[in-house]
Amino acid sequence: MIEPTLRGFEQTRFYQDILNIGKSEGIKKGVEKGKREEQQAIARNLLKLGLPTEVIVQATGLNPKEIAALQ
Repeated sequence: MIEPTLRGFEQTRFYQDILNIGKSEGIKKGVEKGKREEQQAIARNLLKLGLPTEVIVQATGLNPKEIAALQ
């Protein structure tokens, strides 16, 4: 008996709005995480090349503590 009620609720504007907000926030967080992972991968490569931390900070946007944690 709960199933038909749930289906009806899922069709409401309120439910759809909340679902869309959740999806948008999830996508935004995923993009941010992917960007951070890419910055870290670039920093690791630059560290392997022996570049100074200051140059890596400028190239990646990471702070010196984040770069030190990658070493």
